[in-house]
Amino acid sequence: MRADARSNRQDLVEAAWKLLAAEGPDASLRAIAQEAGVGIATLYRHYPTRDDLILGVVDEVQARVREILERHASRWEVSPELAWSGIVHDIAALQIGTLVHQVSPGIASSEALARGGVERRARALRFLEPVLRRAKDAGLVREDVRAEQLMLGLAAITRALPRGIDSLMPGQRDWLVDVYLRGLRP
Repeated sequence: MRADARSNRQDLVEAAWKLLAAEGPDASLRAIAQEAGVGIATLYRHYPTRDDLILGVVDEVQARVREILERHASRWEVSPELAWSGIVHDIAALQIGTLVHQVSPGIASSEALARGGVERRARALRFLEPVLRRAKDAGLVREDVRAEQLMLGLAAITRALPRGIDSLMPGQRDWLVDVYLRGLRP
């Protein structure tokens, strides 16, 4: 793929992530293209259907989570606690919960999204499970916590906070993540 096409594709995913999180699965494709700075034909060339675009965003979320896991991999040897905390805080910073909350109703009504979601969920669990195992082995997470429970909890605490909370009470998301991490301990 040419560099400009790759850049357009990345811009489309970024714009879709932002607008899907804000407006849900009915976000205007024209608005997404406009936000990405491309024409609607470019959007359709990369993502022929709305479902393809949503799955493209899911793929981007997974790529970012994998990058976070890789970035913290070397820290396990020095300090498992700092590695684990860094991973969970960095994943929380993606605010996946807001996106999941908005997009999940659309997944339930689309066979293609449901099928693609099942495949991607299985893939995500495969790369999260070894990291969760390391956290359990380090005594940072209870044995009964499963990877899907970890992500469900993160999705719940990373939903959008009410407007103005960040200015009235800065740092609440980090505080919630710290409380969550303490709750996962044995």
